[in-house]
Amino acid sequence: MAILSRPAPVAESPAAAKPPAPWLRDAGFALSLGITMRLAYWLYGWWQQRVLVQPYSPFFHGDWQDLAPTANSPAYPWLGPWLHLDALWYEHVALFGYQPGNGSVHFPPLFPLLAHVTMPVFGGSFGFAAMAVNLVAVIVAFFLLRRMAALEGRLEDGSRAALYMCAFPMGFFLFAPFTEATFLLFTAASLYCARRGHWWFAGVWGFIATTSRWQGALLAPALLVEYGLQVREGKRRLGPDILAIPLPGVAYLLYTLYVRFIVGEPRSMGQVNTYWGIHWLPPWEVLQLGWQRIAAGDGLELLNLVAIILLALGCLVGVRYLRPSYVVYMVAQLLFIALHISSVSPLAAAARYVLTIFPLFVLLGRAGANPRLHQAIVVVFFLLQGIFVWQFVMGEWVA
Repeated sequence: MAILSRPAPVAESPAAAKPPAPWLRDAGFALSLGITMRLAYWLYGWWQQRVLVQPYSPFFHGDWQDLAPTANSPAYPWLGPWLHLDALWYEHVALFGYQPGNGSVHFPPLFPLLAHVTMPVFGGSFGFAAMAVNLVAVIVAFFLLRRMAALEGRLEDGSRAALYMCAFPMGFFLFAPFTEATFLLFTAASLYCARRGHWWFAGVWGFIATTSRWQGALLAPALLVEYGLQVREGKRRLGPDILAIPLPGVAYLLYTLYVRFIVGEPRSMGQVNTYWGIHWLPPWEVLQLGWQRIAAGDGLELLNLVAIILLALGCLVGVRYLRPSYVVYMVAQLLFIALHISSVSPLAAAARYVLTIFPLFVLLGRAGANPRLHQAIVVVFFLLQGIFVWQFVMGEWVA
């Protein structure tokens, strides 16, 4: 008789691991992307300065060059490629504050203030402190992008939006000692709190965003639209929290008073902008002047024009896919970009401005759900960025 063997007892499967909390998952994503990009830019700058042995290109120019690390400084390979042009103005403000008559009041106070209070942690180094501030700002901003996308039920749109910001041709400015990272953080925080119905936080973050970059005042119409939408949807009633909406604009007004009566700047902010070569023109004239530069072979101006067109298309397509408040914010930023010119070039810095308009990248993140389109966006963006980051770390003007 065949003896039937008793089947071996089945081991009890352990309880399924509890998935991490959503905020931990989002924080992990933001940390990994932010730190990876920070290290990549540092290593790239170090490699370019050590291997090519060309500290600054003949095109390098700018004020306060005495504040930049010298080529024989141990910190130079890590800081030298990034600390030039406007970064040295922010360093000057961080070290010496505002002074009347020298144009320093053109530069908003938040970023140099944060770097100033962080400098003791880094032995008094503005460069390392400024980059640490921006790294923290970028990580928190990427975290908020994921949270904002989750509110719409499309979590991965936020992940792709953060990646596309890093890959964008001017994405390296998020990690350089400039104001892009802090502005992105506080504008995202303001609209995120507005979406959640935390209106005083939305107003305060918008106020702080304006102290990082003056375009933060353009949050006010977006907040007003979001507030009205929530009232119409029955999610809230009109109340005293509506007073939080104008706070982004109030920040600019208070700064102008501070500049006039505390700093003692004899010129108005309009006159200071004129001193820096900023003028206001109708958009058709701005675009015409920009096209003339492009026809003369200015590749950077072409990138700025393409960025403006991309933003304009985002405003149109966003009407269907984004919250009305996000669309209003994009339109307000588009008008700002299209209504002024710089002495550097008619469309100067347009691509840098577009970099921080996060609803556009959330919209791109939605489109990037198509794998082929996602790959195309990442490849094209990073290829273009390679050109411009090369020029920037060599000391050339890139804006």
